[in-house]
Amino acid sequence: MEALREIRSVGIAANPGKSEVPEVVRKFLGFLRRRGLACLLEEGLGDLFPGTEVGDLGGTDLVVAIGGDGTILRTARELRGTVPILGVNLGRLGFLAEVSADRLEEAFGEVLDGRVRVEERTGLSAYAEGEGEVFFAVNDVVLERGASPRMMEVRVFVEGELLGSYLADGVILATPTGSTAYSLSAGGPIVHPGLDALILTPICPHSLSVRPMVLPPDEEVVVRVRSDRGEDMALTVDGQVRCGLHPEDTVRVKRAEEKVKLVAFPDRSFYSVLRTKLLWGGGDAGRPYRGT
Repeated sequence: MEALREIRSVGIAANPGKSEVPEVVRKFLGFLRRRGLACLLEEGLGDLFPGTEVGDLGGTDLVVAIGGDGTILRTARELRGTVPILGVNLGRLGFLAEVSADRLEEAFGEVLDGRVRVEERTGLSAYAEGEGEVFFAVNDVVLERGASPRMMEVRVFVEGELLGSYLADGVILATPTGSTAYSLSAGGPIVHPGLDALILTPICPHSLSVRPMVLPPDEEVVVRVRSDRGEDMALTVDGQVRCGLHPEDTVRVKRAEEKVKLVAFPDRSFYSVLRTKLLWGGGDAGRPYRGT
């Protein structure tokens, strides 16, 4: 965890497919200009705001990602830890977004006053040997059977040692940040994002003895896949990037060298997010418990 450096330039990433985005970005640009801050839009937003500079957000001091967790994931993969990201939620279930659009200016005032912190989150590096390509993941790397109705054979090695071989619909390798995403739906554990770990979660394995595991962050996991309908298998990254897998393909997953940097507010803890988003508190989900 680190302090946020002085902000002089702000980059804006957004999901133009959301109807609220043009108005939210327009108001925020006006706010930034009134505060004397330089503004830079990502490619794809320039046509919506003629006269505003468009370019690489990696040279700014802070990037504001407006949309939802999907926008934040995409932006984090592009920046790879070079710039802190403030997430603004226009979606439904936002675990990564820190503020809602209606209080963006108020929250950004706290950012400028230095009343925030920067959290560093573990990322994953996945090398697909068949494709010869390295992928960076914020949430998870998923090897799955695709459109085929048949299960795939998964062989998992940890640090060169065979952990197990089983039939399943696939396997998820997740970060602690991604533990509340697909991995959670597949029965994986919730892991605090401040921890450094790798989560291995089978998807619908054909054996009840095959369970999720939490692994040390410095161990490499190698997954080899097989299927009678191998042309349907796929590797997906954060649910957004996809490439095909072939029988006997190998994917090597390890902790990435880059850390994802997210701006966090002191009054929004991971536990309050769980309580609110997962409705663990019943009717009092939005309030901390003050009883004895």
